[in-house]
Amino acid sequence: MPRLDEFRKRWIAFAALAGSIACCLLSGCGGAEATPITADANQADLLTTQFEKASGAGAVAVELPEPSGFATVKGRFVVDGTVSTADPLTTTGNDKAYCGVVPDDMVEVDADGNLRSVLIFLSMKIPNTYGAWIHESYQATETAVLDGPNAFDQQKCRFKRRIFAMRATQTVKILNSDTVGHNTNISGPLGVSSINPTLPGGSSADYSPGGASSAPFRIACSVHPWMGSNMISLDHPYFAVTGPTGEFEIANVPAEVELTFTLWHEKKDVFKNVTLTSDLQTDRRGRFKITLAQDEVRELPVKLPAAKFN
Repeated sequence: MPRLDEFRKRWIAFAALAGSIACCLLSGCGGAEATPITADANQADLLTTQFEKASGAGAVAVELPEPSGFATVKGRFVVDGTVSTADPLTTTGNDKAYCGVVPDDMVEVDADGNLRSVLIFLSMKIPNTYGAWIHESYQATETAVLDGPNAFDQQKCRFKRRIFAMRATQTVKILNSDTVGHNTNISGPLGVSSINPTLPGGSSADYSPGGASSAPFRIACSVHPWMGSNMISLDHPYFAVTGPTGEFEIANVPAEVELTFTLWHEKKDVFKNVTLTSDLQTDRRGRFKITLAQDEVRELPVKLPAAKFN
């Protein structure tokens, strides 16, 4: 039934849209300023895309409900049960002795079950305006250079982070903390810059995405083919990656509007159709919708069965 209801909603939205297009074509609407279409967050992208395709009219003003203040989302990801220990990665080449034993750290769970490297990010288009949709506290870091502990580093022939998240307007220092050379091949999708610098031991390079991606993209090293990581660049600051304790916090999220978040882990389908809390469940893409009250602090204590990782 949920799929049928979603189909009905989209059909009704498209039928209403078709009627608007027909009226526009019959009455002639080229000269007058168009009245913005008001839509909820679920239908805004659909209306925009369908109207532009059907009318050939270019950009269309589709209004989202305005937020009323800000809130906080925080939580902790825990694995219930024992996750099988993965074998070390197979290393080859001239640097094998230097690299030593390289663990397979795709799934990192500590003794208390805390899950590292979970990405949570707002996965809907929002206006890029400070004060209303983006809290002013994020303005100072909009074009920041991510260096030091916030850099993207590689050490002992592995990338130190399995998932790296940043804003598309920021620049990140790519560090090589090894004494052997690497190349850091960042393959950005359409609209996102790619880079493949050769990095001698102790050197660095700068990387600026220049555009937003809808999902993480791959980072590799041709010199050491077992090395792998992922990156995402976003056109807003509403994202987080869990650390060793499995915890995350995203402060000053727009309140009183429906938001769509996506959960992602390098282990495929971990967050497919998962019950997060009694009133929240992800879809097949790991997405969930949530509406926060002004100044609310919403806790998301998520427990995942070990079977998803074994």
